[in-house]
Amino acid sequence: MATSVDVVDLLNHIYDTYNVVTKNIRSDNSTIFTKAATMVPSITWDFTPTYSSSSNGKLERRHRELARHLRLSFLRDNVTDSPTLSTWTTYVTIAASRVNTLAISDASGLSPRDLIYDFPATNPLTNEPYLDIENKHLLWRSHCERSASRSSSATPTATTKYHLTEGSQVLLRQQHPHKHEPRWEGPFEIAKILGDNRFVLNTGQHVHSKNIKLLIDLPDDASSDIINPDSHVVLDQDTD
Repeated sequence: MATSVDVVDLLNHIYDTYNVVTKNIRSDNSTIFTKAATMVPSITWDFTPTYSSSSNGKLERRHRELARHLRLSFLRDNVTDSPTLSTWTTYVTIAASRVNTLAISDASGLSPRDLIYDFPATNPLTNEPYLDIENKHLLWRSHCERSASRSSSATPTATTKYHLTEGSQVLLRQQHPHKHEPRWEGPFEIAKILGDNRFVLNTGQHVHSKNIKLLIDLPDDASSDIINPDSHVVLDQDTD
């Protein structure tokens, strides 16, 4: 695994080989580059997110999936020595094929699927070129939608049983309550609605819907369930 020392060694190698002094570098904001920037203060470093998919998190997960398939291939075949170029090419091709068949619901741009299916590619087993399907994007979107619906149907979701409006009395969640303190405080009144999940209380505080809940009044017939403190019960005692 590369470290910040390897980055500095690469810069020194460029200077020793080509007699070129590096003055400006643009890279992503990974740890090895940020640490290398502190080790070489004479270089102006421009950090930028990785130019790839619209979601860098999705791309990183795909990279982890690719690395996992490669590790499994080497462990399964018990490759202990340095792999040859043909062995490495075979493993990378098979691992990339497995990763590219996974569903990505909303990836676009330079995603692994786009890099494979929008450019000429060959079958990893037969080396025959893939057939160019005209409606491949439509087929892929329908596959992603079906996969997403299956995943969402298996995930339990919570539904709100009440509707918050201006003037509603709500309780506010305490983020870090002390011992013997209630979890909820209030009541407060909703002064303004900013959106589906953002509200302004009468105190001027902006809150999220997950941190408030409606103050529900007791029904009229619930008073019979409350014990009257002035009432008393007479117990019959056996007298001898």
